[in-house]
Amino acid sequence: MDDFVQLIQQAQSKDAHARRDAFDALMPQFQKMAFYVAYNRLQDVHVAEDVVQEAFLTAYLKLDQLRDPQAFAGWLKQIVLSHCDRYIRPDD
Repeated sequence: MDDFVQLIQQAQSKDAHARRDAFDALMPQFQKMAFYVAYNRLQDVHVAEDVVQEAFLTAYLKLDQLRDPQAFAGWLKQIVLSHCDRYIRPDD
């Protein structure tokens, strides 16, 4: 099993400490991909960094909604794009 799949499964556990530790270990594996997606959409380094932080927070808070750990990369990418779209088109 892929290392990131095991980390995702641990990050979905009920134990808050194990959940946080696993997610902290997971983030560096997807940081570059998330930044690339955000930067590609926004064309601003600083805004892309902020969007990625928000996206990781959202992913952490909603990780229990991810049914297939193998789909994490695509799921995270959609979260990043959603945050980019919110930045581009803020609520009125």
